[in-house]
Amino acid sequence: MSLTTFIKHNCLTVVCTIVALILSLYLYKVSCAPSEPILLVDPAATILIDSTRVSAAPLQVVKVNGEEIIGDVTSIRFYFWNASRKAIKPSNVLEPLVITLDNAESEILDYRILKSSRPVIKSVLERHIADPNRSLAISFKILERNDGFTGQIILRGAPTTDLVLSGTVEGLQKITTYNRDIQNDVWKLKLHYIFAPTFCSLAFIFLSGLYYSRLTKEKPALTIKEKIIESYKAYAIWFWMAWLFLIFVPGRIQNADKQARSELIKRVPKDLYIQIDSQKISSYGTGKKGN
Repeated sequence: MSLTTFIKHNCLTVVCTIVALILSLYLYKVSCAPSEPILLVDPAATILIDSTRVSAAPLQVVKVNGEEIIGDVTSIRFYFWNASRKAIKPSNVLEPLVITLDNAESEILDYRILKSSRPVIKSVLERHIADPNRSLAISFKILERNDGFTGQIILRGAPTTDLVLSGTVEGLQKITTYNRDIQNDVWKLKLHYIFAPTFCSLAFIFLSGLYYSRLTKEKPALTIKEKIIESYKAYAIWFWMAWLFLIFVPGRIQNADKQARSELIKRVPKDLYIQIDSQKISSYGTGKKGN
């Protein structure tokens, strides 16, 4: 019996076998996929105290222990969750998961968990013993898919201060913080903003050059200055479009990082994302913060 004849007589069996094989490979890949914890910092940082304004006012900002706070005081929000289908248990964490301020001059004044995906995960934030002024340790009972929490840190430092997540999870070589994605998106946005004025400028130069060559052949009596003026008039719209774009480009490029982060916020699980009124920041205590 030929292969073609066999397939014709056992078509249903062959199809079911192929589907079963594909499904088995997919399930095997999912089961082997490493657990992926993700840390994402919200771009909407809130400056609680602007040092440039406070310095000119008869005010003194101090910590609970009476020590004076010198510099800006900023509130930043972050999201931490498991993006894989495989659950993360404490036994899978080979080295503690630690959130650290990327600026050595910054200091964590206070912190708290604002919202957890489920009470059962028992998420906890506490100062990391190795660097309690700049680092927070994360612990939990279990993190299944999209499980995690939203946290907030009050820090002494600029609103540009970022967070870095370190630690080791079984089967995972690197923990995702989206820093690379953010940088890639920033460059894409910058190139996008630069493309329009560049295209308009090149179009003006190219078309004006062609028109200039045409005038040279058709109206040789015109002077160089007259031909340049005529060429400009013919395609001036491209020239002014280029300048119009250039007026708006610097501001757009400056906000490219914030825009890229804002787009990434859409990846946050809906159970974790919350709106916070910057005018109603909760009062903070000290010590271990859990949920």
